Amino acid sequence: MSEVVRTYDLEALCENADENRTHYYLKCPLCASSGYNKKKLYIKKDFSIGWCFHCNTSFQSPIPENQDDMTINEGFRLDESADNYKLFKLPQEKLFIPEILTNEDRGLLDKRNPYLYLLDYAGIKSYKDSFWIPYYINDELIYYQRRLKHPINDMKYYNPMIEGGKPLYVPPGMRIGSKIILVEGVFDALAAIFLHADKVRAGFTPVAVMGKTLTSYHLWLLNNLSMIDEVIYQLDKTELSLELHEKCGRRLHALSYQYVPSNGADPEEILRSNQSVEYIQL
Repeated sequence: MSEVVRTYDLEALCENADENRTHYYLKCPLCASSGYNKKKLYIKKDFSIGWCFHCNTSFQSPIPENQDDMTINEGFRLDESADNYKLFKLPQEKLFIPEILTNEDRGLLDKRNPYLYLLDYAGIKSYKDSFWIPYYINDELIYYQRRLKHPINDMKYYNPMIEGGKPLYVPPGMRIGSKIILVEGVFDALAAIFLHADKVRAGFTPVAVMGKTLTSYHLWLLNNLSMIDEVIYQLDKTELSLELHEKCGRRLHALSYQYVPSNGADPEEILRSNQSVEYIQL
């Protein structure tokens, strides 16, 4: 079944909705028009996105006319609203039996990273029209991120909220140690395994912060799961790597910081084009 994306005023839809800790839930307006009245539409509490589990429709808020207002995804925000955290793992009842990867699925993943098959596709699962990416922290499964196989407009990911805050991504089988390579997204972290093969063999672990926001939960994880000695930044733009270091570097308490210059290419693109990388000391 193909996925449909509809644009709605999600805040208005939720005016009389029920709610749990992370989502509002209500009758889907599309399903209700055909007589289905169960509350299967779930909308994130920040009104950014919703999903109906009956008709498989994604709901999104209208894009602001003034793009300058969309600052939540620009630059890094250091969230200092809380400092007492613990690591949560995914409850057993949240697990599901996914479909195995088809040849078409593998082809889509191979286009992103031609070496991903060497990692047995990093445990990525297939379910309906999406890939489901497992998140582990020190061997504990804590999260699944949903990534549309065929993105519609700019919508690619669906990130359900979890306790604690936005998690970090560490490739399966790897642990956060004293040396880390900080990147933006899941596929950047997987590309970094091959792009920085010598560093990985020397004990570096790629860690993705899931976008351009580093939170206090991230810092808590990094500082409590290991004693960080060395950090390499490789964000999609050099200025973002430098900004991240300026805002958060001292709170990582590392002894050595480096960055990889980028003209806008992410680790995947650099890997596919067989470009070399250089490391500049900060």
